[in-house]
Amino acid sequence: MSVEPGSEPTAIRTNLGAIFVSMELSRSVWLITSLSPGAGERMSKHSVRGGDVPGLLTRFAQLQEKAQARTGQIFPIISIQEAGLDGFWIHRVLQDEGIESHVVDPASIATSRRRRRAKTDKIDGEALVRTLLAYKRGEPRVCAMVKAPTPEEEDQRRIGRERKTLIAERVQHVNRIKGLLFAQGIGDYEPLRRDRRDRLEGLTTGDGRPLPRHFKTQIGRELDRLELLLEQIKAVEAERDSLLARIREASAAQPALLHGLASWQLALGDIGDLRPSCRISAVPFKANAARRHRIPKQRHRVTNWAEYDAALRQRGSLTVWFSDEAIAAWRAEPRTTRGGQPHYSALAIRTALTLRAVFRLALRQTEGLIGSVLRLLGLDLPVPDHSTLSRRAETLEVPGSCPRSAGPVHLLVDSTGLRLCGSGEWLIEKHGTRRRRSWRKLHIGVDAHTGQILASELTTSDVDDGAQVEPLLDRITGSLASLIGDGAYDQDDVYNAVAKRHPKADVIVPPRSTAVPSEMAESTPTQRDRHLQSIAENGRMGWQKRSGYTRRALVESSIGRFKRVIGDALHSRTDRRRATEIAIAVSTLNRMLELGCPESVRIA
Repeated sequence: MSVEPGSEPTAIRTNLGAIFVSMELSRSVWLITSLSPGAGERMSKHSVRGGDVPGLLTRFAQLQEKAQARTGQIFPIISIQEAGLDGFWIHRVLQDEGIESHVVDPASIATSRRRRRAKTDKIDGEALVRTLLAYKRGEPRVCAMVKAPTPEEEDQRRIGRERKTLIAERVQHVNRIKGLLFAQGIGDYEPLRRDRRDRLEGLTTGDGRPLPRHFKTQIGRELDRLELLLEQIKAVEAERDSLLARIREASAAQPALLHGLASWQLALGDIGDLRPSCRISAVPFKANAARRHRIPKQRHRVTNWAEYDAALRQRGSLTVWFSDEAIAAWRAEPRTTRGGQPHYSALAIRTALTLRAVFRLALRQTEGLIGSVLRLLGLDLPVPDHSTLSRRAETLEVPGSCPRSAGPVHLLVDSTGLRLCGSGEWLIEKHGTRRRRSWRKLHIGVDAHTGQILASELTTSDVDDGAQVEPLLDRITGSLASLIGDGAYDQDDVYNAVAKRHPKADVIVPPRSTAVPSEMAESTPTQRDRHLQSIAENGRMGWQKRSGYTRRALVESSIGRFKRVIGDALHSRTDRRRATEIAIAVSTLNRMLELGCPESVRIA
């Protein structure tokens, strides 16, 4: 059930299409927090005795009756609960009753420091309801929903979990035996050896005495417990190996069973501490993680090495960045409006800040570099001081780069974090304290053909990736062929923003693992419905190749290039100067790509 957008922004959207319920479960009391249509932003709270499922269903029926009395409509119930000691039986009961139920990983819900200090079931219940609202709006990163296993899958996982518990108990018994013997001056006894009983009879204390009678009896009882654990571990491992053999036989008889990575993860990945050759990763591009060290890496050869080598040398040439145009327009034109007369043109300030970005200089070192260049050229031009550079960066306008693609642009979008410069390791080592880490998020749009960054936005760290698609699209001057992004962009707002500006453009975003087709999938399927259909027919890896999603790796290369050439930190102190710093950095990288790019062919 989707949540329709409201006409006026409020703290909580009140034109709901369902009754949203969160459950805080404990042994004695279940706290029910609900947000119903027609009740405004007020959340109601009720309690049910722990384990009283009929009472819980009765409370849900009462919520539906009250919502029907207020609005005249019957609304379904959507519930959410945290994964914990209660397991998944309540989730299965609600699903059997026709109630849409979700189980969330509690560690994935963002919580402020104040709420951590004031943690109560009341606050947790309201936070769960807000999280469920955001999740149903289409925000994938607001939380991590847990895929509840079937009873059969859950029973299979008990083999590995029991083995893990037994191994931990074995370690405790071994350490206890070693500790008791070490207190008597004996440090070379290994309780896991097969001749442990025979070696115990011949042990003597550190001062040459035989083991005391009661002490020796205590060690014997510890060995009895240890041997019982070893027998249980052996029985569990035999059961595990038998289950693995059955799964391998079934997969060999029906290769289609190997098609879905999810079935592999449920069948093998959670059985327990298996050998590396039996482990299967849930991440698609890590499907061969257990034997990736044996897979040779791809080898490429640069076909235009001479041109690319010259372009790399040009990146460090002052004549590239300190151009004749900048020298000719160094002084600012006379001002015709009210206000002070600037001494330096915007082009001169951009040239100075570009040199700072290329050579990673501080403002004072940038001032010294420009002064030395002007003296070497024999030019009688003033040198902007570091204060002027910092002040002018506040209002400097940096022209954006134009795409060089002959046709429509395939836009690759992604984001990365940039830390803010400040106190570092010295503060931690000297005073033993550390400030909360502060950083900004850089959103970029890259041309898949040229590798140039066509659009960029700098935001705070709590801004969602999908919310910045619209500002990035506003900076694209040409037509758009497709927009490619990772799962963070699997939102309705992203599809709507692209369709509004470029109706013919494709949106290539992997749907989340719990995605389902829309109600109109059979008659008028959306792009997302077609992605789901392709994944169902060809698998997720096949969909990536057919849709062109693999080109998204190019934006990761652009982010790596940015951090290698420019750096992973922002040096400015205000948001407007940081925005100018990013614009200069993007323009610098695009200029470097214009000088020359490698053209490679695969040779192995």
